[in-house]
Amino acid sequence: MRGCMIRSEETMTRLRLPPVWMLALFILLGGCATRPINPPLTQTDPGTGYRFETRQAEEKENLVILAFSGGGTRAAAFSYGVLEFLRKTEVVGPKGNKVRLLDQIDVITGVSGGSFTALAYGLYGDQLFAEYEQRFLKRDVQGEIVARTFSPAYWGNLWSTGWGRSELAAQLYDEILFDGATFGDLDRGKGPLVLASATDISTGSRFVFNQRIFDVICSDLNAVRLSRAAAASSAVPVVLSPVTINNYGGTCNTITPAWVKPFLDSANPPRPAARAIRTLKADQAYGDSVHRPYLHLVDGGVEGLLPLGLAGVAGEVEGEGIGVEGVGRGSGQLEVEELGLARVNRGLLRRGLQGDALGGLDGEGARDGAVEAVVDADRELRAGGDPRGEVAR
Repeated sequence: MRGCMIRSEETMTRLRLPPVWMLALFILLGGCATRPINPPLTQTDPGTGYRFETRQAEEKENLVILAFSGGGTRAAAFSYGVLEFLRKTEVVGPKGNKVRLLDQIDVITGVSGGSFTALAYGLYGDQLFAEYEQRFLKRDVQGEIVARTFSPAYWGNLWSTGWGRSELAAQLYDEILFDGATFGDLDRGKGPLVLASATDISTGSRFVFNQRIFDVICSDLNAVRLSRAAAASSAVPVVLSPVTINNYGGTCNTITPAWVKPFLDSANPPRPAARAIRTLKADQAYGDSVHRPYLHLVDGGVEGLLPLGLAGVAGEVEGEGIGVEGVGRGSGQLEVEELGLARVNRGLLRRGLQGDALGGLDGEGARDGAVEAVVDADRELRAGGDPRGEVAR
């Protein structure tokens, strides 16, 4: 009996490893994490999924579109300030009824930092205004990502194939903001259509998270987590790794929406068409999964570093059949109403709040600056006699 105990102790002694080797063993054993896989589709249906056509229950003469550009947490705070102002502002409609400006929003485009606010509002609606500042804006999110990167508890995952720093960031975004929600949750909700954008690092073209694009790659967007879209849209090259999406293009029975065909198949496409054709051709290229089985996405600001403005907004949404004559749900041209965004942009330029100058403000300063700019734009609209109605006093 004693001999057995001795042999056991001797065995345990031989198995003792130096701390460095124990750490290496821990990393190797932990290095089995895999990135989330977007599931394939065998059949596409233009009448289902998270896309513009399914979000518009009725035809509208005008669409109200917000465009949130990038700039990290400051951009998220800035766009949040715009939403706050729109929530507090009422307008008198054509029938004399008062409605909140916020409730008139049909589409929100978001890139980089702006995508967090856009996606979170699409998910939570008015609940956003009670939680967003504490859960996201006032947190040191960048510091938490850096801390996790240097924590041995996450090294095993970071050493895994296909699981990089952006997946680490997406995991954090889920914990503090999105709670594991997917585009399926947005699809089931009643909010505006949210178009979060990233950049395809291989081609430099814009990649928009909506079902029309996912039809081309034969995948189900509803199963994709919002945190991964936000991570892709804000994945600054070198600092964060690209977010990888599986491409199954060409393996399903893809049905091209009727409004797309005149742009790709006609010698005389609808006008204006230049931006739409460029966007649609870039999207159709994703259908070749044989040569491009994976898509690697980085910060959407790489594709367009400047705030969108009216022309950029048109380019963003024309690829969805919005704002193009003869296409979309309406029979005529759909006007893009930006609540005086052109005037808002001029107000921002006067304050130096657009582009790189925004980096000089903290989160609260950016939010307050956004509110001031929109207030100024409101005054200009009143002075100019907005034909759509007066701002309720």
